[in-house]
Amino acid sequence: MSEINFIDLQYFQKKINEIQLNPLLIVKKEVNLGEALKLMAQHKVGVIAISKEGSDSRIENIEGIITERDFLNKSPINQKNWEQLLVTDLMTKNPSFLDGNLALEHAVKLMIFKKYKQIFIKSLDGEIKVLGAREVLLDIAKVFKKDLDSIGILKNPAFGIEGIIADIVDEKPWEGLEIYNKMVLHAGVLHYPVKKLINQVALIFDENDSTLSVLSKLRQENLAAAVMVRHGTLISGIVTERDFLFKVYGKVLDLDNTPIKNIMTNNPHFLFDRNKLGYALNNILTFNYRNILVLDEEKYPLSIVTLLDILDYLCRKVFDHGVMISI
Repeated sequence: MSEINFIDLQYFQKKINEIQLNPLLIVKKEVNLGEALKLMAQHKVGVIAISKEGSDSRIENIEGIITERDFLNKSPINQKNWEQLLVTDLMTKNPSFLDGNLALEHAVKLMIFKKYKQIFIKSLDGEIKVLGAREVLLDIAKVFKKDLDSIGILKNPAFGIEGIIADIVDEKPWEGLEIYNKMVLHAGVLHYPVKKLINQVALIFDENDSTLSVLSKLRQENLAAAVMVRHGTLISGIVTERDFLFKVYGKVLDLDNTPIKNIMTNNPHFLFDRNKLGYALNNILTFNYRNILVLDEEKYPLSIVTLLDILDYLCRKVFDHGVMISI
């Protein structure tokens, strides 16, 4: 077996500030939800901070935050003129921050344990910035660039047995590494099947179901995405919290009489559950989406794998159930 690229705990001792951090979008506390929503759509971000005054992004000036999940789960969309409510009515107060000089291990464990897609970092210049799961995965992908390049991308593999078994690699050649050191993420993991990333069963709706019924179920199950089908099993699209954020909120819609097919993303990319995990990582980073639809051999939706699902699975290889370690 040729030399194997790997990541161990030492990799996660690098400082958080060494990873790409994104600027934090800030609004004054006098801004209403409608204005905040427009800004989030304009900048294509899923989180916004509320300042006590001005656009100062220092910790002492941040009063709260609003995420796309807050809009999905907490916004009173059935309330007349809800968009006129102030951001302070919806925000999460006193958000936590991590010092950028801490080891990356702290940030990743916080993401996994709390299910945060992004966390807030005090950067070297004293301002608050955002570290997302995508940025961590991008950094991990650099270590395995050669391996990921050799795997490539796979958009909507052909139906039938050829598509299902395409490029499947037996896990057994890598089992020795797992036994030898359980705290190493090695390149062989990229050849494991996508089904290892599945944490939850897909939520499935008919494409003609009302947008309100889908939203209500997502809130009830605390999920961020669902699959749409026609004729019972034929996949027609997916809908995510980002679709609700940019296509529903702030629009004049009768959600109870608007079919979900009007806002869903049509013909989403997918993978079979037996395709390589490396395809999932490459696809999600190449096409800049945050969810991957996973199908079984009968073309039936099994799950929607997220950025956090991938990060969780990969990092558990290093932390050896690290989510149970104090953060």
